[in-house]
Amino acid sequence: MIPNFAAYLATLSHCEGTDRAADPYRCCYKFIHVIQSFAYHPAERRPPDNEPEWKGESIADLGPEYVGEVSTAAGRLQINLPTYLDNKRQMLGVIGFDPATQNDIGINIIRRLGALDDVRNGAIADAMFKCRNTWASLPGGRSHQPERSVQYFLDHYAAAGGALKVSVAVA
Repeated sequence: MIPNFAAYLATLSHCEGTDRAADPYRCCYKFIHVIQSFAYHPAERRPPDNEPEWKGESIADLGPEYVGEVSTAAGRLQINLPTYLDNKRQMLGVIGFDPATQNDIGINIIRRLGALDDVRNGAIADAMFKCRNTWASLPGGRSHQPERSVQYFLDHYAAAGGALKVSVAVA
């Protein structure tokens, strides 16, 4: 994987808090459930009983507008079930929710949000802006969840080995 992409995904994991789990690829929202099988997204219905492994967690603690709502964010990058299913349809051949697939879906999300070249070129603040409504921890999103600052993200991105675009002022 290209170093900037590896650093960006590692920083997303850090900001989402999954990097503190014993296995970030197996954690689910609120860290209450641990993914048992990578054969499916944990909230995806599966044979033989058409039941998911996990039904998600309430997000009512985020405010009154979220009463009755559930988050199915799972894995290292906290990919929710609708996003997973949408990417599964778009990325032919996606089967399961194993670590490599989670990373591939993360890169595909970044691509679909128009931030692929930003990450590739080290324009990380631009990439964060484009991805802010997908990952709740990014600054400026609409989720009403705790957000990290731009500087916090940039510091962790650089520490993870990511290169930042250097602007040169012309006099």
